[in-house]
Amino acid sequence: MRKLMTVFALCSLLSPLLWADTVSYMAGREVQTDNGVMVTAWSWAKVEYKTSDGKSKSVARKDLVSVNRTTEQGSLSETLSSAIQNMAADPARAASTLENESKTGSPLNKEHALFLLAQLYASDASESTARQAADRVRAYVAAYKDGFFLGDAFPLLARMQIMGKDLDGARQTYKDMARLGNPFDNRGSQALGELEIGAGRFDAALAAFRDAAKFAGNDRSLKAKADSWSGLALVAQKKYADAQAIVEPITKDESLEDKNSFDDDAALAVAYRVLGDCLFDGRQTYEAAYNAYMMGAYYAWWIGGNSEGYCLAQAWRAAKNAMASDSKFKERMEKLEEALNAGYPNELRQAKAKDGK
Repeated sequence: MRKLMTVFALCSLLSPLLWADTVSYMAGREVQTDNGVMVTAWSWAKVEYKTSDGKSKSVARKDLVSVNRTTEQGSLSETLSSAIQNMAADPARAASTLENESKTGSPLNKEHALFLLAQLYASDASESTARQAADRVRAYVAAYKDGFFLGDAFPLLARMQIMGKDLDGARQTYKDMARLGNPFDNRGSQALGELEIGAGRFDAALAAFRDAAKFAGNDRSLKAKADSWSGLALVAQKKYADAQAIVEPITKDESLEDKNSFDDDAALAVAYRVLGDCLFDGRQTYEAAYNAYMMGAYYAWWIGGNSEGYCLAQAWRAAKNAMASDSKFKERMEKLEEALNAGYPNELRQAKAKDGK
């Protein structure tokens, strides 16, 4: 009996060491990780947990890097873990399990399950089912107004709304997202501006990009990205001089080179495209327009953007117009035409249609 009690006491002493959740956060400029913890609560504002020695700690959202929950003496339930594993292999079964866990699990697992259920519906959404998926995401947002996953839920909801042609709903969602604070104020405003450009509402786009630039704070790359998109909206309004005044300094700003970010490259991809449009459509110089478009195509390719074909086709048009004064552009035009035929035949057809060929 004494031996059994000793073993029980030993297990009791060791059990805190078996807690297996992990929380990583910024402490100054360094990432700190607390291993072997138990997450006890979370919200949009913070994560709370107990350490292996029984102390209570919390990490503010602004400092949080990641939270990893496990079933091995952690806060993740076996039921929720099973559903996560089934999301790809057996989505119907996963959906049923998540639905049940969102009603019967612990507070943490209820919230997590409801958000995962929304993600599951969104992952397989089409134009015909997007509104149903949006309803699932909206259910999470409504149930957890201070929810831990709001930063992921808002862009997911907006994407489903756009897919379902509910643009007014997406506009409101991006505005709600911007109210979450840094960095979502910038992201929400930037996304709203890009939505408005696509909808042809250029003044509304400019207002959103101005907000995005303001919310960028000291992040030069994010500000340049917002400003470059402002230039794109101005070009759409044929305000070439105003657009050029914004984007040309961006293309010359060497401080934008940031090896840890794609935002600088995204900014330059748009800035060079806009500069090319200003030089080409503003009838300034075709050679300079060609150079700008080629740089725009390079940065678009680098970030995996969708404007590479447009920039190459416009470079083809610029080379075609520049041939009259410089014969080297004939060869460049021919090489571009070959590349466009292989990769972007539709863009080439549109470019030829613009030139009446």
